[in-house]
Amino acid sequence: MTRAIDKITLLMTLSRQLTQIMNAETDMLRRVELADLTDVQAEKQALADVYEIELRELRQQPELLGSASSVLRHELELSVREFQAAARRNALALQAAHTVVERVLVMIGRSLDARPGYGAAAPGHKGAEIVPFALDRQC
Repeated sequence: MTRAIDKITLLMTLSRQLTQIMNAETDMLRRVELADLTDVQAEKQALADVYEIELRELRQQPELLGSASSVLRHELELSVREFQAAARRNALALQAAHTVVERVLVMIGRSLDARPGYGAAAPGHKGAEIVPFALDRQC
């Protein structure tokens, strides 16, 4: 029984930590605060790796879950549901950020194609100029 409680408690703790880190990452993406994003993503990956291992072990030993109290199983279910909701929100935020980056790259590429070269202008061309560019910091 103690092994079941330990395993389930560990899985709940990991799912809650993953939920917190994904919510933090989602907020960072929405605010376009990218300075610490690499660290957050590394922490998220490390937690996800451990979570995956623990979940796989629990699935291979269903008797552990069956021996746990209904209250503990319910708590696990709630924490996993919160984790899944956070994962969906996080995936949407990551996809939105990816789309924004792709669009910016396309715009930069098009502007470079339209204005080949920097420096002295060739006869009949204006040469380099400042192009206004703005980003909305909200995703």
